[in-house]
Amino acid sequence: MIFSVPTVSIARVVKDATGMAVKMPDRPKRIVALAPSTAEIIFSLGAEDRLVGTTEYSTYPKGAQKIPRVGSFVRLDVEKIMALRPDLCIATKDGNPERSVLQLREMGIPVFVISPQNIQETMDALLTIGIIIDEKEKAKKMVADMKKRIGHVKQKVATTKKRPRVFFQIGFSPIVAVGKNTFGDEIIRMVGGVNVADGKTTYPRYSREQIITLKPDVLIIANMGNPQPAIEAEKEWKKWKEIPSVKKNQVYLVESDLYNRPTFRIVYAIEEMARLVHPGLFGKGSP
Repeated sequence: MIFSVPTVSIARVVKDATGMAVKMPDRPKRIVALAPSTAEIIFSLGAEDRLVGTTEYSTYPKGAQKIPRVGSFVRLDVEKIMALRPDLCIATKDGNPERSVLQLREMGIPVFVISPQNIQETMDALLTIGIIIDEKEKAKKMVADMKKRIGHVKQKVATTKKRPRVFFQIGFSPIVAVGKNTFGDEIIRMVGGVNVADGKTTYPRYSREQIITLKPDVLIIANMGNPQPAIEAEKEWKKWKEIPSVKKNQVYLVESDLYNRPTFRIVYAIEEMARLVHPGLFGKGSP
């Protein structure tokens, strides 16, 4: 298949997360987001009218569901991407195949790679995308709002010495939790909790007996797309009254996308976790 590559008027060169100097237009008009998180960021910056393609599971906001799909972020369809004639693709280092990124670059499409691994890097990625798509001021306001809200949470947490023990479940068969170097772990610690699954493993596995021994004060279950497994897990946990979180009725279901997508909404995850871990400080329930 022969593709016509749009003429890209190079206005600047910006280094991406891989160290690649990417030549790109001053204000890209046809953007393809190669992950749900980057599509969400583009919407949050008010540039959705320039978003011509995204990947599967781009479900937020609702408008993202109408954008043409170019495969999944781990299995991109290069032909579909090229058919959209993008003047910029925004990729993620973790997930997007390097081979596909190289193919697009060989065909003359600028591909800018981001790689946010924590909350600070998420804010940095927001600012960077704001710069490369010419929405810098909006990005700066969003990040300033995030910092203010995170600061408010930290300030309130500093007023208590309580450090509730938290188990954050994201897998069901086997039981899998968030461990070292995850957004969930960082958020738990940020709101003054102790992640009982912290250790050497990123996503450790547990038996039910091990979790009973860990005695979490708060048990959080992430809905990973299909809500039914999370609902069933909640019902099962509530049978185990010897677990402090069950005894105190602190077993909660949360939306996984809030906690694992590096977007502006991660601040909602921080605020929600603060309420779940410290209901006395922040009030019960989700924001």
